[in-house]
Amino acid sequence: MVEKYQKIVVTGLLKREGKVLILKRSSKEDFLPNYWELPSGKVEFGETVEQALKREFKEETNLDIEVKSPYKIFSYLSDNKNRHTIEIIFHVSCKDIKKLIISEDHQEYIWISKDDIKKYKISKEISQSILEGINNK
Repeated sequence: MVEKYQKIVVTGLLKREGKVLILKRSSKEDFLPNYWELPSGKVEFGETVEQALKREFKEETNLDIEVKSPYKIFSYLSDNKNRHTIEIIFHVSCKDIKKLIISEDHQEYIWISKDDIKKYKISKEISQSILEGINNK
């Protein structure tokens, strides 16, 4: 029998001049290879969601962020139905975007406006989350 488990993922929406930072997942990823996403990652045991998001943002983009308020929560099952993921999306800010360097887990980054979303391979949930995030705060 396959073990079933849950994980919590924290995600950050970083806006600059009306655009949002997205990262392209590596082609070597098992889950959603070559998809574009917001910087995100798993909450480790004992971490607060804010600590996890700051750590993941630093690991993926080299940016030191300030975590603002959460604005969306959704969940999904993996394709094989053994992993249940709960994702919490936060508004974040960053004072020094010049330090942006992406990790090896990603191929590239881009800043997109809400009008650009359909041009990129982004999951439905993240596309909706970007639109909601751009339109509030």
